[in-house]
Amino acid sequence: MFGSKQEAQADRFMVVHRFNEWLSKWDFAPEPNEININQFMDAYELNNKLKWICESVIDEYTTEYCEAI
Repeated sequence: MFGSKQEAQADRFMVVHRFNEWLSKWDFAPEPNEININQFMDAYELNNKLKWICESVIDEYTTEYCEAI
């Protein structure tokens, strides 16, 4: 059980890092409706087991984006 928690934390850390890397390639901060989860996942060849983490990271971005405007 402990290993699963550590794996989930490591997966999340990796997804956050990759998402920030992906965002840095944009010339501007994209609006939430411009973000396509499938394009992001395809760009880094992330498997569907990580989709829930990707959705969570994108949801956090959307919340932060909406609070900033």
